[in-house]
Amino acid sequence: MEQHNDNSNKTTFKVKFLGEYHDVVIDWNDDKYEYKHQQIFEQLESLTGIPIKYKTSFMLRETRPHLHKDYPNAEIWFRYGEQVPQRQLYFFNNRHSPFNDIRLYCDFVKDNIHDVCIQDGERFQLRFHVRYDSMSLKRIGIDYDLVPETWVEEGVCTDAFCQHTQTKSYFKRIKDLVTNDGLNSQISHRIQPLQENMRQNADIHWFMEMEKIYREFNVQQCLRFYCHLINWHARIYDEDGVVIINIEQYLRMRG
Repeated sequence: MEQHNDNSNKTTFKVKFLGEYHDVVIDWNDDKYEYKHQQIFEQLESLTGIPIKYKTSFMLRETRPHLHKDYPNAEIWFRYGEQVPQRQLYFFNNRHSPFNDIRLYCDFVKDNIHDVCIQDGERFQLRFHVRYDSMSLKRIGIDYDLVPETWVEEGVCTDAFCQHTQTKSYFKRIKDLVTNDGLNSQISHRIQPLQENMRQNADIHWFMEMEKIYREFNVQQCLRFYCHLINWHARIYDEDGVVIINIEQYLRMRG
């Protein structure tokens, strides 16, 4: 890894996308955008070919929380006893985070990101997945995770990176889905009311109805986090308590 310079106004790192490395640069003095993290969205647009308007968020991990200048301020850090966890931080397209929770969000400024999440010359794998965004896009959009390359083992699936879905053929499929305005209009017309109902009452029946619609449009398999090497579970909260669904088993049974 390259020697980093804390006095630099830029942080440069590498992102591996579909087998190729690309340089990504954060200019901490760039005031072009209201939200500095838009620099990442802009460069991901160039890298992936998917326009910014279809992107929902990207996620960074605090792999080195002890390097944060405020560490170990108990008023700032969410703790498990004396342990400071590696937070997963979400940054949203052209808006503030909807999370009012320091476990999921921080300001995208140099003191919070440089060295703590990203070091100069550090390498990441770009993980991508799609989801229905009922709050902002009100359609299917794409999320990205910047996964430290040291967390990815060649040919091995983990909960941080699935080797079977991070492929050119799979990416083409979800790119076609995300950018298909006509199809998304049809899906949104039926899914958005159900999503709004779920915000009032997270009943499992709304969830099952959405699954039915996704299968009808043949997009269900693109909207689920599951890997054949891992038994993924979905937790659905309803008036009777927590219902846990084994996604892999559910898909086999439902087709």
